[in-house]
Amino acid sequence: MLTLCTTGSDCLRAEETVVEAPALEVLSWGLWSPDKCDQCIIPDDAGVLWPEEKMVSIDSLREDSGLGVGCIRLEDLGECDVDVTVENVQAGGHAGTFHVLRENRVAKLSEAFDPTVPEGHQYSAGTEYNFYMQLWCLGALRKAGHFSGTHLLDPFQSAWAPKFYGVCRWVDAAFLVMQNVFAGYKKESQLDLKVGVTVAENEPQKMKWLGQSIGSLLTPTGRDGAKLAGYKVWNRKTSAYETTYSKKLSQLHGLPWVFNTYLGNSSSNPQFEKSVSAFADQLAQMFRWWNRYGTSKIRSIAASLLFVYEGDTAGAEWDGNPVNAPRLYFIDFAHFFPAADKPELGKDYVEQGLASAFREIDRLKPNDVSRLAVDAPGSYKKVCGLADLRASGKNGQCLEKCATPPHNGNNQQIKGISMSMCQNLADDSSYAFFGWRRVPNQRSECRLCNSTVSRKFYTTSEPWLFFKRTKETDSERLANRLDLFNDSATGSEA
Repeated sequence: MLTLCTTGSDCLRAEETVVEAPALEVLSWGLWSPDKCDQCIIPDDAGVLWPEEKMVSIDSLREDSGLGVGCIRLEDLGECDVDVTVENVQAGGHAGTFHVLRENRVAKLSEAFDPTVPEGHQYSAGTEYNFYMQLWCLGALRKAGHFSGTHLLDPFQSAWAPKFYGVCRWVDAAFLVMQNVFAGYKKESQLDLKVGVTVAENEPQKMKWLGQSIGSLLTPTGRDGAKLAGYKVWNRKTSAYETTYSKKLSQLHGLPWVFNTYLGNSSSNPQFEKSVSAFADQLAQMFRWWNRYGTSKIRSIAASLLFVYEGDTAGAEWDGNPVNAPRLYFIDFAHFFPAADKPELGKDYVEQGLASAFREIDRLKPNDVSRLAVDAPGSYKKVCGLADLRASGKNGQCLEKCATPPHNGNNQQIKGISMSMCQNLADDSSYAFFGWRRVPNQRSECRLCNSTVSRKFYTTSEPWLFFKRTKETDSERLANRLDLFNDSATGSEA
């Protein structure tokens, strides 16, 4: 009998023929570590003083004894509770890698514990398992009352990633057991969108790196930081799914085509307005979080955004069931690391991918004042720009500007986002100034800063709109937001 294990001590206690899987990499997420795989780690800010008190046995935290959690031995795993009457495959996934389970769960094939597969495959699968174990421990520690502080991975554990339950076995293979994000939908319409780079520059498979690097120049990845991985959309007229016709060719489509195909319009899709609104709100949250934390603390290669909405509202209502709300998830964590552990990966462009996706969703929203986030905690007053010649130089362009990073370490430059999102980012970090303009071929540019520099050159392109943080009354703030909206509405807001 073949026994798979991840720790030497576990391997030694078995009498059968044993094959030890290469150790999973120890990463600095801080909640679980493969070298102490049977314990969860209480984060440092929980007030624990002694190292031995920072560990909590996973056995004392687990609720489902039939699933493996922490240290994994294939022979000890319970059999996956597969619902053989149903099969459901993720739009960007591969056939046979997903099985629908009972209790609104799904099983995803994992090669993390299989020493017979190529080392690179096992490493990637192990990285994904490592990440899900961080989320499992974070949720379990909170529920048991061991931790009540904040953690970098909080949004993934609470909402952005599918819930992880453990590991099961099916036909001599290990599967990750996760929340079935399609459960409750009559005919789910889904979109798998890769965000950021899809292969790192230090990729050990050089030919793969070269091929995908060339591919990124041909696909929207290089321009938008995002590309289509796959889609599966329910067509009400034909009562059939429309799917990605060719994975490689489909990747050449730009994001406007992708979202137009996926969402349709208010005539073809009864969930259009709700989906656009929900996806815009969720993308805004993700983008603002990534801008503030993810760019400096996470390195992600080939992660995906999974969009889901109900494609058959009439069928769901006919069955007497409520129509599930549109949802957005992060998935595919096989190359998801703490930035401190992987400085060699460099910039991952996830922020750019999120900004591009948000831009396209924002494009589909009704052009009204609600887009300006009037509930933003701060307020800004326009200093100069466009037809407003206050404190302006040549052609109405501002005499002052936010310097382009890295001239000032605190400055930020983000391309491809709307002016309202630029303002929200400035509010989030209490920047003193923000500037925004439309840029040919790049759609828009946003800059944030706390101090300005003198403008030495005046461009012939679209002038900047420049804003300064100020305190206003509620009526002045609303008037200023309306003024901001009127300026941005003079052209297509990106």
